[in-house]
Amino acid sequence: MSYAQSCLLDTKPPRPIQDTFQEINRDIQRIRKDLTETDEIIRQTFQDQEQLIVNYQDRQKTQALLQNAQSNERAKIMKQLEVQENSLQTSTETLMKQRSELLDRLRECSNAINILMTKVLDTELANWHRGQQLLGNGVIYTGYTLDDIQDWCEALADFIWQNRLQIKRMQITCTNYSPNQYLTDSLYNLMDANTAMLNRLVKNTFVIEKQPPQVMKTNTRFTATVRLLVGCKLNLHLTPPNVSVHIISEHQAALLSNVADNSLSFIQNESAAGEILNNVGIMEYHAATTHLSVHFRNMQLKKIKRTEKKGTESVMDEKFALFFNSRFTISQEFGDMPVRIPCCVQTFSLPVVVIVHGNQEPHAHATITWDNAFAEQRRTSFIVPDKVPFYRVGEVLSQKFIANVGKGLSQDNLRFLAAKALRTNNVPDLNVLITWSQFSKEPLPDRSFTFWEWFYSILKITKEHLRPLWNDNLIHGFISRTETANILSQSSMGTFLLRFSDSEPGGLTVAWKGKSPEDNTMGCFMLQPFNAKDLG
Repeated sequence: MSYAQSCLLDTKPPRPIQDTFQEINRDIQRIRKDLTETDEIIRQTFQDQEQLIVNYQDRQKTQALLQNAQSNERAKIMKQLEVQENSLQTSTETLMKQRSELLDRLRECSNAINILMTKVLDTELANWHRGQQLLGNGVIYTGYTLDDIQDWCEALADFIWQNRLQIKRMQITCTNYSPNQYLTDSLYNLMDANTAMLNRLVKNTFVIEKQPPQVMKTNTRFTATVRLLVGCKLNLHLTPPNVSVHIISEHQAALLSNVADNSLSFIQNESAAGEILNNVGIMEYHAATTHLSVHFRNMQLKKIKRTEKKGTESVMDEKFALFFNSRFTISQEFGDMPVRIPCCVQTFSLPVVVIVHGNQEPHAHATITWDNAFAEQRRTSFIVPDKVPFYRVGEVLSQKFIANVGKGLSQDNLRFLAAKALRTNNVPDLNVLITWSQFSKEPLPDRSFTFWEWFYSILKITKEHLRPLWNDNLIHGFISRTETANILSQSSMGTFLLRFSDSEPGGLTVAWKGKSPEDNTMGCFMLQPFNAKDLG
């Protein structure tokens, strides 16, 4: 285990994934049971009210009889009328109590649905989004799959519709007999809350299943897949909606986060940050998986509009995003009262850096690596901290090696990298802060390249040419010339080690203990670094 990984163990461990899975499924079973019981109570209340209406009509008939009755019959009819009125009063009071209890029950069901939805969307789906971002740095996501989350979201969609139908039936029931203003207002408020829950569920479940490349080259084909997790439950597969894609700047992304349903007009008025070919697709229903999604197979970025750069900013520091959006109407039939809810959904890709030349790729990957690693949830697009503890950077660098080569970095590797990045000969505390500028902007002392450019070139040559040697621990790699000399001085003649060059990015140096051909003295010698061309 690396030092950085051991540092992370000090944090509170996450709850076991199986516990959360069972907890959510228990919530689903409980809400389903409560809604079923509520259906039965509404049905019984409706029957009781129908009987009450019949009894009310009987009382009306008795009153009519009383008006036309002979004097010798009036006492009997008045007694009958008194019994009917007492019965009606008792039944009405019982009905009012049933309605009040039913209102409380509808509120409880609505609250339970909302709590479960918060758990699924704000925790599990948010974790999935974060896992997708970390995957860009090579971290394997081990949380719930998108199919798991879709199952929960579809259950939520069913619950919201069932709750909506129950509220509607209660509204009709209360209108038919003895309307109550408080009850009427409360049911309208519940219906508004239900509509808000439905909108929240739909908008949050419009997700990018397969992200576009985060380092994007102009005039190069790329793909992406967008999915609406509750699309089939809303019957949208019967009339699949279009989805359009635009590339937007960081500034536009921040603005779009606040304009919600006006996104389409905003794009037209503000104008996108570039031009994408084949940027409109139609969602398709896949019966085998019950997915409603659109796969953009042949998108291509033709143009890009860049903002004016300040100071040391470069085009590789500038972040964009792909903006996916769609409009459709949610339709549902409630007896003879159809419901139509217009909806606009939108989502952003992970940040994208646009390049035009291959030599811009290393710096672009630095920007994306830093963003993927240190972005906070619910941030303003696309703000990241300017400095972080080095142990967090070390964890990212180690994960890069795990993902690309196989074996991660040791504690000694991380200490060496920390000293190099922080421009010091002393081994620093790995909690010391490193800035973005030290990581990727400022050249190393007496060098023409940055720390990231040096590290990136080593990662590249190791991945392409040295993978078996690295994974078999045959490359010392991250070690200084001084430490190399110290190790070899205590070794037997002919001992050698392989280290990464300090002076040539992506260079591998062979150092050995031998005798000088000139004066026959023992010492440490090093060959000119081998580069990728030499090893190819």
